[in-house]
Amino acid sequence: VSCYQADDDGRACGRCDSCRLRAEGFAGAGVADPTRYR
Repeated sequence: VSCYQADDDGRACGRCDSCRLRAEGFAGAGVADPTRYR
């Protein structure tokens, strides 16, 4: 998990810089993001 604020279960916040960059990268590549978000 690349999230700066992941919870104890390893779920990403979906709001930090790392989450946003990751989501943009997957969207740009046309690939589903496998990250688990809170």
